[in-house]
Amino acid sequence: MTTAATTDLDLFENDDLDEPNHLLDDASADAYFAELLSHSLDRLSQEPQMLEAEARRAEARGLEAALARGRTAFPAAASALAAAAGALREASAAAASAAAALPAAGDAADAFARAAPALARRMAADAAARRGAAAAANLAEAPALAAAAARGGGFDEALALRALLSRAALLHPAPSSISSSGKAGGSSGAVLLDAAGGGAAAAAARSALLARLASPEPLPLAECLRCVGYLRRLGGGGAGGGGGGEAPLRAAFLRARGRRLSASVAAAAAAAASPSPSSSFSGAPLEAIKRLTDVHRTQLFEVATQFRAVFGGGSSGTSPSAAAASAVEAEAEADLSAWLSLRVASYLDSLAPALRQLRDGASLRAALDHASFAAASLGGGRGGGATGGGARSGAGADARAALPPLFERAALQLFALNLSRAVAGFEAGLAAHSWVVLPVPAATTATTATEAAAAAAAGNQPPPPPYSLLAHAPAARLSNALSQALNDLRACAPPGAGARAASLFGDALAACAAAARSAAAARGGGGGGRRSGGGVPASSAVAAALAAEALAEATERVALPYAARCFACVYPEHSREVERVLRRAVAAEAEEGRERGAMPAAVAV
Repeated sequence: MTTAATTDLDLFENDDLDEPNHLLDDASADAYFAELLSHSLDRLSQEPQMLEAEARRAEARGLEAALARGRTAFPAAASALAAAAGALREASAAAASAAAALPAAGDAADAFARAAPALARRMAADAAARRGAAAAANLAEAPALAAAAARGGGFDEALALRALLSRAALLHPAPSSISSSGKAGGSSGAVLLDAAGGGAAAAAARSALLARLASPEPLPLAECLRCVGYLRRLGGGGAGGGGGGEAPLRAAFLRARGRRLSASVAAAAAAAASPSPSSSFSGAPLEAIKRLTDVHRTQLFEVATQFRAVFGGGSSGTSPSAAAASAVEAEAEADLSAWLSLRVASYLDSLAPALRQLRDGASLRAALDHASFAAASLGGGRGGGATGGGARSGAGADARAALPPLFERAALQLFALNLSRAVAGFEAGLAAHSWVVLPVPAATTATTATEAAAAAAAGNQPPPPPYSLLAHAPAARLSNALSQALNDLRACAPPGAGARAASLFGDALAACAAAARSAAAARGGGGGGRRSGGGVPASSAVAAALAAEALAEATERVALPYAARCFACVYPEHSREVERVLRRAVAAEAEEGRERGAMPAAVAV
């Protein structure tokens, strides 16, 4: 609108009446001249004034038209000018800000240029991940399938799935952002494998295999080799499944087999504590010891055989590989020997309290024979050869040297128990005895000396019991009890227990002599009380006193010396100690009798 007004003004400002060519074209000019020629002179003389008046009127009309249009055009132009000035100021401020921000933009551009390669690699990795999404989904299901296969016993399938995961981890290593979050020193493949769940599947398979090795069910050698082979493929038998060679696998194998042995021992102990009517186990202490020994013998031999078959070296010669194999075999043999030593020590610890439950020498001897056989069968040794090599005939755990101390203590405890029972029974018999001297058959008294001489000529054989003790029931029962104690000791007489057995036996004989002499003194018998000249007692008190004195003399002179001679048949080298103790005890009792004085007047008739 402003432009139109300006154009109209320009037309009027540039109007030049002196140049008609600018106002009229040729046809109009010709028509105008023809019209002028038709006017009169007066009219022609007035034409200039009329033209001037017409020009003034045209100028007035143009001015009016220009003013009419300028009422809106000029304010609009002013507003546009103000807006342009504001926009110019804003553009100047923006240009200044842009100039100030140019260094930061340059730094950002440089940083972007530096990060562009990493961003490109990450974008490429993302694109590769999107392309392998289907394969990753299949790999994500592999750990669960491997764990299920391991629980079901399909270890071949579990290992195949684990190999698939391992191959995927090697072919597609983890980015640095993932591997840096893993364990220190671990490879990106291992991190991916654990992240995918392969570690959990391997741990489940490893636990199942170790549980099979520790199962109480029989484990043939082929099955044992199969389990250990799977454990090798899983990367060892440790809890973390890490490497480290064969040592962790050997340790895991021995721990599992040790748990199986402990479970079998516990089952045998439970059967001994509460035998069932349907089982052949009687629950006797000897049967419990035999079962305990058999469990250790069979299972230790089985474990040693399987261990050597699985971990033993088969190389021979002088090559470096043979030397390395020999070193590995030596390490394995050391591990097995240490484990066998621990298990044998555990067996001896379990055997010691079981031996204390035996109550006769025959059972103790049977237990010793059974344990010695088991120890000898476990011992064995390597076969012949120029270098001492060859296969072992046993487990290599000979424990025969550790058995004598155990059975020596058990034999001495049983001997001491029998002696204490004999002394207690003799004292109880003296307290309840009716003091009457029974007659002794003449034939028995006549043959006593002959039988004693025959026994002495026979050498290290126990003499026959003196028949004169039949007149004194407590002394006869004491002789039987002492003979029974010696028989139990003789059935399992440890060679090194002679001195201790002699001390125990001497103390028991001294206690019996003291008990007999105390009973005689309690019934009025001093040291020299005898029958009357006619052999008939004056009263019942005198008869009791004489019977007590006769019992004491029979005990001191017959029963106890006979027991000492029987002891000499068991330990001849310690018989003098027993005789010395017995003589000292008899002399002490005689001295006490003399101090007590003669019998009362009522008795000495």
